[in-house]
Amino acid sequence: MQDYFDILRDDMTANYKAAQGRITKIADGKISPLPDNLLVGEANSYYTTVLYFDLVKFSVLTRTGSDNLNAALLLNTVIPTVLKVISDFNGITVTILGDQVLALFGLEAREAAGSAKSALQAALYMTNFIEHLADKFIGRMLPQGLKCSIGMDQGPVHIAAVGRRGNNSLVPLGPPTHIAENLHFLAGDNEIWVGENCYLSLEEEFRGKFFRKASTGTNWPWMSTETGESYMAYKFVD
Repeated sequence: MQDYFDILRDDMTANYKAAQGRITKIADGKISPLPDNLLVGEANSYYTTVLYFDLVKFSVLTRTGSDNLNAALLLNTVIPTVLKVISDFNGITVTILGDQVLALFGLEAREAAGSAKSALQAALYMTNFIEHLADKFIGRMLPQGLKCSIGMDQGPVHIAAVGRRGNNSLVPLGPPTHIAENLHFLAGDNEIWVGENCYLSLEEEFRGKFFRKASTGTNWPWMSTETGESYMAYKFVD
């Protein structure tokens, strides 16, 4: 574990140095940040694990023009390392919207059974990276520090290509996508919340030791099609 954190530290440091040069050019008006476009093939359906990552209250930085360069610097330092963790655990990033990242795990049939475990491992490294590396290194730029929240769920997701021919965006459609997003909003600082399907796909002994039932409140809209009861949520505890 320590060796991997050393890799993440070096990756973040390299990102930071590269971002400083890029942000200087942005400040000079020489370049503008460009979104990444994902080229995709035909649409398909998968049983996959969805992970939704977000930096807590990060949008506060972009509300005034004077803070935008700090926000861009942080995004070009932290988010690339988050994307590296996703890739290292065989996840596929499908959406990057500022500090929000949506990723899918288990699109390959041979990976589907362990997709929840892979996604959870990635989530744990992300939260620890934010709390123990990124916050200490660059969190001082933010009055509230640097924190994240993660929501996860598992189930059938339809992957659709939306856009013009040859320049499409990969869009995941289905309840797990929305549930993962809903759960990340409910999660606290550096917390990981998972949906019932994701929870049940983990080993019983492991989930009994490291997860507790989470309260989704009275406005939670999701119901289990199997039981007719409210779709349960659980949060990781260590």
